[in-house]
Amino acid sequence: PMIMETIQTAKARFPTVPAMPPMEKSTRAGTPLATQNAPVRTMRGAVYAASAKMWSNAGDRGNSVVIRGVDAWEQSHWWWDDARSTWLEYSIYLPKSFLAPGGETKAYPLVLAVTHSGTSYDGTCAQTLTEQCIATIWSLPENQAEHECVVVTPRYERTTMNDYWEHTNDVENTHRLVESLLRNGWNYGNPNLPDRADKVLRIDPTRVYCTGWSMGAMTSLWLMAKHPGVYAGGLIIAGQQRPADMVALAQQNVFIITGSEDGKATPWNEKCVPAWRQAGAKVTRPTELLDPSLIFPIDKQDKLTKQVEGHLAEGGNITFLTFDAVDHMGSARKFFYIGAARDWLFRQRTAAR
Repeated sequence: PMIMETIQTAKARFPTVPAMPPMEKSTRAGTPLATQNAPVRTMRGAVYAASAKMWSNAGDRGNSVVIRGVDAWEQSHWWWDDARSTWLEYSIYLPKSFLAPGGETKAYPLVLAVTHSGTSYDGTCAQTLTEQCIATIWSLPENQAEHECVVVTPRYERTTMNDYWEHTNDVENTHRLVESLLRNGWNYGNPNLPDRADKVLRIDPTRVYCTGWSMGAMTSLWLMAKHPGVYAGGLIIAGQQRPADMVALAQQNVFIITGSEDGKATPWNEKCVPAWRQAGAKVTRPTELLDPSLIFPIDKQDKLTKQVEGHLAEGGNITFLTFDAVDHMGSARKFFYIGAARDWLFRQRTAAR
């Protein structure tokens, strides 16, 4: 009875408006448009008046929702290998300057962003882009303005890495996707859009990067260890591998960030530190924990940036930082927003191939 009374009271206080306003088709390439036909009052009392203005959504091939940093991506591309009867679905972000006239003459950095196991199984390309910011943070306009790059993120049908250190063939297929892009013959942009149709994408082979969270971080570690010399640097967020498989990272550029409450990533990377040092790596591993409250707001990271840059200035090719009181799930929602970490990644280079 109390619940019903609360519902009736709420209905009396706030007008009900249709969840889906009437839709009309525009003449602009069939893009659906919507109008707001009634005023909308928020729970805090703000009123948004009805308006005859027509609002566009994501378009025929979209999901009728515009999401900043997502809608510029091309989804549901396929890498395939007929000889091995295998394929891999992926999404790709193409930089604005590539879409401009003459864009095919420039070679771009490539970021391979691998998502987590939660986007596998029944997941879609859209889910890999919206579940977390693992891939889309690199395509945000403000970040592209600082570090223009191509971003690619695979969509897996299953978990690629499990906690027994086993993996599926999708891991190596991911590397083969990267290798195919490095051949500088990719010309599969949307053929219905003249700014990209038949344009050949060129990748700078000295600036190929990988990053990921959880399973994606585990996959990134594995790819770097098994294909040294390909990836200029790896930004590893809350991922781990066993030391015996990670010795090859001793000569590579790796930035690992974990939370103190992460019961897998933090202790397993601790076990890797002596193995890396024994193999010749210079590892920066401070004992103090960093304060996660310094991450937000992202335009006020001066203190955090000074701390992170201070650790990076120690000259280690492997840097391993841990934030206080952050668990595994919280790490993806925080650590990709650390500007100094993203800046570090784009400073890394490999020898020309």
